[in-house]
Amino acid sequence: PVALALPLFACWLLSSDRAAIKWRPVAIGLLLQLGMAVIMLWSAPGRAALQAISNGVAKVVDSSVAGAVFAFGEGYQEHFVAFAIPATIIFFSTLMAVLYYFGIIQLLVKGMAWGIRKLLPVSGAESLVAAANVFIGNTEAPLMVRPYIPAMTRSEIMAMMVAGMATMSGGMLAVYIGLGADAGYLLTASLMAAPGSLVVAKILRPEIDRPITRSGRIEKLQSEDVNAFAAMTRGASEGLILAATVVAMLIAFVAMVALINMILGAFPDLWGEPLTLQRIFGWIFFPVAWLLGADLDDAAIVGNLIGIKLFMTEFLAYVELVELGDAISADSRAVATFVLCGFSSFISIGVQVGGISTLAPERKRVIGELGVISMVGGLIVTLISTTLASLFF
Repeated sequence: PVALALPLFACWLLSSDRAAIKWRPVAIGLLLQLGMAVIMLWSAPGRAALQAISNGVAKVVDSSVAGAVFAFGEGYQEHFVAFAIPATIIFFSTLMAVLYYFGIIQLLVKGMAWGIRKLLPVSGAESLVAAANVFIGNTEAPLMVRPYIPAMTRSEIMAMMVAGMATMSGGMLAVYIGLGADAGYLLTASLMAAPGSLVVAKILRPEIDRPITRSGRIEKLQSEDVNAFAAMTRGASEGLILAATVVAMLIAFVAMVALINMILGAFPDLWGEPLTLQRIFGWIFFPVAWLLGADLDDAAIVGNLIGIKLFMTEFLAYVELVELGDAISADSRAVATFVLCGFSSFISIGVQVGGISTLAPERKRVIGELGVISMVGGLIVTLISTTLASLFF
């Protein structure tokens, strides 16, 4: 109860209009998240279905091996970050572009958005973009509602941005599954974050205006590619850019951590060990990890991963989590997998604000003002989802 009450209380404190908060939709949204956790993590049919989906996704991810072997040779996995991860990103970006061209992604997104709107009183635009973020990135999902962004209310923009911070794109899920993270937990966490992001957004910035898509009607969503081959080409090109960005960030952040630890090494040892950035993060986020359900012996390690995600990237945190292996318990690993699932980090603020602002330059000021609070909202969503899911680990 404490782990659930604290993030909700933080939302209430940060709300722009506490009197305008509608608590009934908040309760419904939390019950929806809890219901998803029950179905996917506790019920036998749900766990079987989730395992089948996880196996299917893992096999699709394995398809990138053929391309990697052709380009880099049989020993490419000896340099996993340099070759295996880019191959997965490029392949999955191409696959998503093709599925979008044939309308499959739109069908899945609209179906999920319809289900959300049946339970939560949100507009068509914000339910659609919340669902889209489960499948595509936080800078690509707003494209699905691009014509409506100029007329969106402040609350709708908040919902769009929190959803982008709280969920994980299909391409990055594929990468983390390829790394060795639990596919079932990753899929469940990202799905739970869709309604959770709307709940948190409506507390932080309650709706006080009338959205133009309140009825739920949205124009037909079509791919701009002329044919499937054009979609493949575009997807591969975009995947290459993303892959290069990921590798560059890893090089930069790992090197920066090493530099900071070298500087901290000049200080006297604490409790017989040198001072490091990882230890500092572990101390700061220890209570958070413990409240979320991590074992007491592992709370500092999970707290360190939360700090890495927040101040660096979730990518680096997942790499560290996979490298830990059996050094932490299964429950602690499950907690870490959930709480790291999402783009909420200080680095993502600039990426998201810059990406959405280009789609609606006239709303650039509002989007910029909501950047930091949307990141905080995304983090709160992951904390709530992890708390509810930990009941079933």
